[in-house]
Amino acid sequence: MLESSESSARENSSESSPTNTEKQARLKLAAAGVPVVALLAVLAIWLPEWRGTESPGGRNTQIEVGTKEATTAPTRRESEAQVASEEGSENAVQGTVRWVRTISSIPDKDFELAAAHDQALRDSCEALPAGDAVLLDGFQPHLTKHDDREYSEAVSALSTRRPIFTVGLDMFSIDQKNLPTLSGRSILSYLQSNYICLQVRIQKKAGSEDLFLHHRPIACVAKFKGTQLTQDLTAGMTSSLDNYRSLGMYLPKNQRPTPSNLRTLVLIHKGEGLDKEEKAFDKYELVFIRARQDRSDSEKLELHAFTTTDNRTMLHYLNCDEHPDDNDDCSIKTMIHFTKYSHAGLYPSESETRDTQFNDRSEYNMAALESYAEAQGWEDGPLKHLNQVLDDLIDGKVPVSPRGSP
Repeated sequence: MLESSESSARENSSESSPTNTEKQARLKLAAAGVPVVALLAVLAIWLPEWRGTESPGGRNTQIEVGTKEATTAPTRRESEAQVASEEGSENAVQGTVRWVRTISSIPDKDFELAAAHDQALRDSCEALPAGDAVLLDGFQPHLTKHDDREYSEAVSALSTRRPIFTVGLDMFSIDQKNLPTLSGRSILSYLQSNYICLQVRIQKKAGSEDLFLHHRPIACVAKFKGTQLTQDLTAGMTSSLDNYRSLGMYLPKNQRPTPSNLRTLVLIHKGEGLDKEEKAFDKYELVFIRARQDRSDSEKLELHAFTTTDNRTMLHYLNCDEHPDDNDDCSIKTMIHFTKYSHAGLYPSESETRDTQFNDRSEYNMAALESYAEAQGWEDGPLKHLNQVLDDLIDGKVPVSPRGSP
């Protein structure tokens, strides 16, 4: 999962200055930052003709970690099979997953989140090319070109992918009226025909049926109706995905990286907010994907998605319809407004988020989760017991916060 404002009216332009009402609306939206949403608001404002630029640095950028922030943030580590040091322990070797990145604690301070996001550049959300199946049936050796490079030597895991949530985009009628005369109908048609599908990798080792999650997520553009093949992503869309990254699989320090312990994925998104003076600043939100064994099918996992909002003060337990019929069926619906156009004023190049609507099962105030953790005797807070907290949310053991509670 994204903020209420994508770089827009702050730049010099020929447009008139916003009114006080418009400024207040922007500030209100900026304060309600939403992970995933603002990212996907940028991702979905594209017709195939729209083009962006690659993000600075690209995937091969070397990240310096000598700063205070980088060294303070929780270390991401490879799940090497150190616990299987004895060669005669065949079961330990076979039961350990060595190639999935893990994280043993969740960053919560702004400088920790910034450093963690920078360090996770190589684990940005990957975009599927056009022509792939939106929903994959069965396991296969590789899912993406990145997998071909990563697993070319020793790794023999089989992989599949499943949707974790979907995002649809729409426009208020007043904003639709301001679309360009020549291209407005095409823009609306595209927004109302396509959606974003965020997916997670599910893996199993060769010769084993024990399922676990991989740390790197996948995204694609799909159509509501008709073909079930993925659609084109432009360079600008792919670049936007770089801000949506994986911190790794949550693995407490006292646990081995076995399949049953690699079932909580932690994602981070960097978006943009506006302060009271309309100056931009970076905002970070977290997404948690919890997988549990399907009770009715031993060969499947149940997937549950949670996303924070409002500077990580709220947590939403999302619904996910793998076959949404329209924007209203998506896990997240974002109302967008185009602020800048290119190609002689025909195609949008920048946008703002007017409103975000969650198709969620429930929402929780993080302060209430802190109280719940204290009641369980967890003095170090809910994020130190992430797996148990997510399971308790799924099982309905945690009181739901009133809608719209601060």
